[in-house]
Amino acid sequence: MEPETPLNLNLKRWPGMEYKQQWLDTEKPIIPQIQRLGLKDYKTWIGSSRTYPAFRLFDSDFLEAMTHSEWWWPAGVYGCFSLLLLPQLGPYWPAYIALGWVIWWFLEYSIHRWLFHMQPRSQRMLSLHFVFHGLHHKSPTDRTRLVINPFLSLLVAAPLVFCAYNLFPTGWQAMTIGGMVSYVSYESCHFWIHHSRQDSRIRELLDLSGLRGRHFSHHFQDSKKNFTISPNPLDIIFRTASQ
Repeated sequence: MEPETPLNLNLKRWPGMEYKQQWLDTEKPIIPQIQRLGLKDYKTWIGSSRTYPAFRLFDSDFLEAMTHSEWWWPAGVYGCFSLLLLPQLGPYWPAYIALGWVIWWFLEYSIHRWLFHMQPRSQRMLSLHFVFHGLHHKSPTDRTRLVINPFLSLLVAAPLVFCAYNLFPTGWQAMTIGGMVSYVSYESCHFWIHHSRQDSRIRELLDLSGLRGRHFSHHFQDSKKNFTISPNPLDIIFRTASQ
């Protein structure tokens, strides 16, 4: 198997790297290899995006399967949950739906900016960071790794619904619906930004809205800008939108 070449690693960004570390073989599971990179090398490596066939991450077939998801599952699963909650809406439900929607905006921005783009501080953190977000920057066209695995998503959603249930006993159903619809819009936008057909109406709308251009700017120009993906004003509010 031919390992990555200096061209793959875009060494213009950091000359001399070819002498400092052994290449990662992208045709073998990546996670057992990732700690060969130092922290500085890792940042450079994931910053050199390429159009790869899907990486295999783990030796374990079960763990590997947990890293793949189809784009349509959030709409299917959370859409069904929303329909089940509709008959239970209480007073002031439009306000609670809006509140749930806005809460997801803050989660989307905060998770992307401060969790996904935190700097790994140890070799052990490299693997975790790569699984959760580094992989997407390294291989942004990986079709089945744009949407979080449904089991992990539900593990995150459950405590949020529990908090809403306890804090807003008459409005948690509407808040949950608002949050789920906002989350589905985020995951759907992200998938179609990367995988809409060139001549499709979806591509045209994403281009006209600026969503696609801003997200690609985040990937290929400045990863410290444009953290929102769905129609979300927080990049403007927090001054992280590109000019």
